[in-house]
Amino acid sequence: MYRTGRQGRWIFYNLSVPDGAYHVRMHFAEPVCTAPGQRVFNVEIEGRKHLSNFDVCREAGGRHVAQRKLFSNVAVTGGLQIRLSAVSGMALINGLEIWAADRKLQPGGPTTIQVTIDKQDAESGPR
Repeated sequence: MYRTGRQGRWIFYNLSVPDGAYHVRMHFAEPVCTAPGQRVFNVEIEGRKHLSNFDVCREAGGRHVAQRKLFSNVAVTGGLQIRLSAVSGMALINGLEIWAADRKLQPGGPTTIQVTIDKQDAESGPR
């Protein structure tokens, strides 16, 4: 999972899920930056800033170290919207898990969520 990822000045996800409460787990691993401050970004979920000035390299202590962030009981109405925006360098995400708050995560269990990724270019952001 951590060998690939999505990066850009802005990264948007617009996920089609039923209204309700969800747990959102994001996965990160810095592939190239060698010092803190080279890749810093914010994470908003449903319009609320959940991570401010997040620096994967600083938090992990270096490159190629997995970091997971769990955001519990996120209230969703009209689809789940996630936005990562760069402060320094580019934003990065390696993986994303979403499950209903009233269910436990079942490793390897079937979960079907239709995902629609915003069509805007992650490199240039909103127009």
